[in-house]
Amino acid sequence: MPTITIKGKQFSYAIKRKSIRSTNLRLLSSKSFYISCNLFTPTLVINKFIKVHQNWIYQNSEKFTSYPILKNITKLSILDQIYQVKFNSSNKNTLVFHHKSKTIDIYSNNLSQTNLKKIFETNGRKLAKILIQKQIESISFSPKSQIKHISVRNQKSRFGSCSGRQRLSFNWQIIFFPPNLFRHIICHELVHLKIKNHKKDFYQALSLLDSDWKKNNSWLKNQAKKYFLIKP
Repeated sequence: MPTITIKGKQFSYAIKRKSIRSTNLRLLSSKSFYISCNLFTPTLVINKFIKVHQNWIYQNSEKFTSYPILKNITKLSILDQIYQVKFNSSNKNTLVFHHKSKTIDIYSNNLSQTNLKKIFETNGRKLAKILIQKQIESISFSPKSQIKHISVRNQKSRFGSCSGRQRLSFNWQIIFFPPNLFRHIICHELVHLKIKNHKKDFYQALSLLDSDWKKNNSWLKNQAKKYFLIKP
């Protein structure tokens, strides 16, 4: 594969010629991309296209998130606690967390990425709800008594949310974050029980529960999805 250096970073790329009219670019990883173009597009035109889009390539490569091949996982961090992962041949298709021994037993005869995603998410959601509820119980904040329901999902764009009906929802994969970030997300949504916007009074209230909220919020924007096990 040909390579190109952009702002000191080396990328490999492939060119896929198809029966299409436009020229398109897609990142494959943090260090590779491919160009799809018309069958007869000259190489000179392709090189010019890459040059025009080099800033986009570099900037988005820095944000690129790759997700692990689940069958290759040997350990997993849950709120900074390291669990050893063991795969067991079985027809059960389930996962068991052993918190005392810090091990995770996965039972399945099908180690495909799709099947393991289902196993991790089904059982991960259950654990996430328990850990979230425990964290809420530990936080002194009177409006939490207004919570009507707590749900855990694999949300694409949010780590947590609070509806107008006082229902809280969290992305179950926040259990893979460091404990202070996990707590920050929960504090954020608890404050929304009282203040629905993100104006000055919201952040003043949040600062009483989380004095490092600015730092934690920045971490979420730049680092959070690198900790995800499964693509949301």
